[in-house]
Amino acid sequence: PLAIIGLPGGCEVRHEQLQELVKAGTIAHYEVRGRDVVCYFTQLASGQLRLVNEQAPLLAAIASEQDPARKRMLAMVPDVRRFAQDVLQLRPGRSYTGYFATESEGMTSVVAASERTRFVAYTWWFPIAGEVPYKSFFDETDARAEAAALYADGYDTWVGSTTAYSTLGILRDPVTTIMMRHGTVAFVDVLFHEMVHARLYVPGQTEFNE
Repeated sequence: PLAIIGLPGGCEVRHEQLQELVKAGTIAHYEVRGRDVVCYFTQLASGQLRLVNEQAPLLAAIASEQDPARKRMLAMVPDVRRFAQDVLQLRPGRSYTGYFATESEGMTSVVAASERTRFVAYTWWFPIAGEVPYKSFFDETDARAEAAALYADGYDTWVGSTTAYSTLGILRDPVTTIMMRHGTVAFVDVLFHEMVHARLYVPGQTEFNE
């Protein structure tokens, strides 16, 4: 799996940051093709492929869903998408036209860390997302290992689970069972929240984006 990132005018390739991602194992390797940077991913790739390849078409999921509350929420999704596009001027694209069923506690496990004596977050840098104060893993064991390594380096750490996982509309993000666990209002809220990311996402500005 890979991501092709086009460089806006005036921006240059930052090889030192990309090389750090390779050393950290976040990407397997990268190459520059003209104004495009091609990143070949490792740790998130298998989980992302499952989300794309194992989601059921939404109408089929609605028809087969046995839980009344989930069936009702799934049936709302086409209207939520239309409202988001026609009224809120968001860009649902291909996202939320499929359903990924899962009994997992969260979509991903997230690691955050801070200096022990100051409220200064440890940050990671990724293509597209920019600098962020967290790192996501589809495998909780990998998240715990990352947290342990940071703790050994002198940081306080936290590991938690997420309700949703978004590719910012780049890939076909699905509706998931996890999104529906806290009721209708929370479900619609997270759908709008993730569709806003696809419409506007400022790299490195986590507080603004969230």
